[in-house]
Parts: sequence; structure tokens; C-alpha cells
Amino acid sequence: MVVLVDDDVAIAYGQMYVDSRAAADRDGDPWPFVGQRNGLCGAAEPGYLFLRTATHTGRVPLTVERHDEDPPLAAFWEDVVEVSFRPATAETWLLQWDSSRSWRLDLEQRDYRVRYYAYGWDFAEGDDDEDSEEQYLLQFWPAPPAEDRLVRQESRGGEHLAARY
Repeated sequence: MVVLVDDDVAIAYGQMYVDSRAAADRDGDPWPFVGQRNGLCGAAEPGYLFLRTATHTGRVPLTVERHDEDPPLAAFWEDVVEVSFRPATAETWLLQWDSSRSWRLDLEQRDYRVRYYAYGWDFAEGDDDEDSEEQYLLQFWPAPPAEDRLVRQESRGGEHLAARY
């Protein structure tokens, strides 16, 4: 396992992104959740992941990991979804909402399965709270494409987002 990012990410509108699209392909508004069952990690746009958070505006802790194979499912997390992702170019970036800060993700151009974990959703909805226990984990490992999957839904917020799509 390789940790690609372990940092606080600035959030606005409850959003952060993984983007590997060429600049010419970034025009217009992506529709990242079309045809998906989950509303936490949108992967319908090739080379792009739309990650939702409970915090509307503030900072959230995020860890991004790359694995050689499907890692064991961690019991700690309240909400867990899985999607497929294939980088569209040789460069993949984690972007905070306004793209003023980014982290390069060392990912090959191949098919990955992605597991997005959320914890503390119900205690963090709204603006940044210093006492919030909200945190996120994003894991990548090589795997053939498959439909998105709701693995676990324990928070009210995660349940609400999943029900919308």
C-alpha cells in the first residue's frame, strides 16, 4: 500500500475532485452521477471523480491510498461506496473545490476500482466545525470496470445522498 495523500482539503459546496481529463475535455458541467446508485462518489464522467463531503465549506481530512489488490474493508467507516475509474491521461490530480491547491496522484492509465469511505457525516453537515470527527479515505486498486456499489450506509446523510440517484 502507498499513501498518495494525507492532508486536509479545502471544501466548498461539499465537493472535491479527482481529475485526469485533458484541459480540452474539461469544458462544461460534468454529470458525474448519471446512472449511478450512489450519491457520494460520482464516476460517470470518464477520467473524473466527484467526491461529496458533509461539510459545506471548510476543511476535511482525506487520505488517498493505492493498493496492489482489493484491500480488506475497514470496519470503522460509516458510509462506503465503490466505483470504477480509469485515468484519461498520464496525470491524475486530487483537486480541492476551487482548484487552488492540488495533489498529484501516482496512478497508471489502467482500470481501477475505487472505494470511498466517509465517517462523521451526521455530526459534520454544514460549515466547518473544529470539533467535527468527519474524515474520508479514498482507495484505488487495479480491477476491471464494474457498476458502482453501495457497500455500507450507516449515516442519515449518506443514506439521503444515495437515495437521490
